[in-house]
Amino acid sequence: MKQFVIDSAFVCGEKAVIRGKDFHYLVHVRRCRVGSQFLVVDETGRRYEASVTVISPDECVLTLTAVESVPTEEKPAAELILIQCLPKAKKMDLIVRQAVEAAVCRVVPAVSRYCISRPDARAAVEKVRRWQLIAREAIQQSGSAVGTTVDGIASLETAADKFSDCDCRLFFHHLPLPNQVRLHDAVPGAKRIVFVIGPEGGLDDGETEMLSQKGFRSVYLGRNILRCETAPLYAAAAVNIILEECQK
Repeated sequence: MKQFVIDSAFVCGEKAVIRGKDFHYLVHVRRCRVGSQFLVVDETGRRYEASVTVISPDECVLTLTAVESVPTEEKPAAELILIQCLPKAKKMDLIVRQAVEAAVCRVVPAVSRYCISRPDARAAVEKVRRWQLIAREAIQQSGSAVGTTVDGIASLETAADKFSDCDCRLFFHHLPLPNQVRLHDAVPGAKRIVFVIGPEGGLDDGETEMLSQKGFRSVYLGRNILRCETAPLYAAAAVNIILEECQK
């Protein structure tokens, strides 16, 4: 555990009381004892040095010392948002986990034409809860300074409309298109970057046209066809490397 993610509602002054699944995780999985120390981060990005001061049968108390929210060297150069069209089975679990590791700040699950997975309202709520838990666990394990969130499931068009204010809007495609752009031309200087990845089968012509009309530009993924669970990590890594190079 690189850091422990805590709900800010649990923090009261310099103390935090941990119960339920989080208590079980700290005491029975991580085997924390009185005197154990570790880094804590809440959903707002606040960071604390925590020390376990009390352990009872069903709760533990942490004493918190505030530290710098996010060290400058850990701050991402831009806010990175992934609109991911739903893949089959549990592939989204891996995509969410890798998105956290790649410093994506927000994952937006979307339904597009070729999506095989189309959960009903009840199943959608459960899936999103699962992905939010996976993101939380990945933040703890990776030590990411980005508090990655997972939105509710929306249609691709609705998801695209959410980010009309982003200064860089992209969709990665397996075919070259007339309006395609080089990442080295599109990414430098951008502060909010949103990118779309299709499901198995990719995006259809109507969807690429719709995205183009909404200000999204096409990025060609190259000759090799990537799996839909590989493409988002490939895309996020490429964007992050260019952003890093621009800062040097």
